Amino acid sequence: DQIGQFGFDAGIVKCVADARRRLLKPEARLIPACVDLWIAPLVSPALERAVDFWRTRPAGFDMSPLYEMAANSGHPRRVRAEELLAPSVCGGSIDLAVDHPMLRLSTESIVARPGTLHGIAGWFSSMLAPGIHMSNSPLAASRIDRRSAVFPVALPTPVTTGDRIRTTMRILPDDLLVSWTVETARGDSLMPAARFNHSTLRGMLLAPDRLKRTRPDYVPQLNARGEARRSVLALCDGGRTLEEIEREVYARHAAIFRDRSDAELFVAEVVVGYCR
Repeated sequence: DQIGQFGFDAGIVKCVADARRRLLKPEARLIPACVDLWIAPLVSPALERAVDFWRTRPAGFDMSPLYEMAANSGHPRRVRAEELLAPSVCGGSIDLAVDHPMLRLSTESIVARPGTLHGIAGWFSSMLAPGIHMSNSPLAASRIDRRSAVFPVALPTPVTTGDRIRTTMRILPDDLLVSWTVETARGDSLMPAARFNHSTLRGMLLAPDRLKRTRPDYVPQLNARGEARRSVLALCDGGRTLEEIEREVYARHAAIFRDRSDAELFVAEVVVGYCR
């Protein structure tokens, strides 16, 4: 079971893509074949308290430097149906028969009752066979025993019946990176009343040298493992066997491998991902 809490976060996209390329016969079936990702706006004082804790000084320690991480992280929570401010909307689907380097989700919800928007709840639904579904939805009568993912907004925002909440998400499933933008609008107004931008990239502890490598003016240079990966790709010229490539890569880059078998695993990882 590699679906996780929000459909992608336990590695199903990468695992199935690898299995599909290496192991499946043409007539094989994938179970599940598709995973739907559902989104709903949420009122949750408990989420607000969990995030705001990092603004406090427990036992005299200043925790505020970690507040940005908490506000830009997905939080596993057991969401209840009564916490939802609007009906859930399917933001997109993962077709496991194709590759997904990036997922883009987009929803618009109409607020069904007044409340305070604390974040966005996300869960999955997957079809295992015609008429047979599995889901961790708080609305499902036969919900599996698994928490949902909740993504906070920076400022709790009052909303009222008829307001619109627009959510867009960009997800890099292989890297477990998620960015989410949430906008609220009054009734039919085209202008957002509030807008929040978040990203799990800001929710990670990044060393200064790694952060430097995200700057637009940074000039990248391959490290030793990057050079070895380039060698593998260059040697995949349609004429060499895998054994010949493994032998040559080990000869060129022996310093980065424990032994020959380590080099063979390295070559196999590159070949599976980039060769046909």
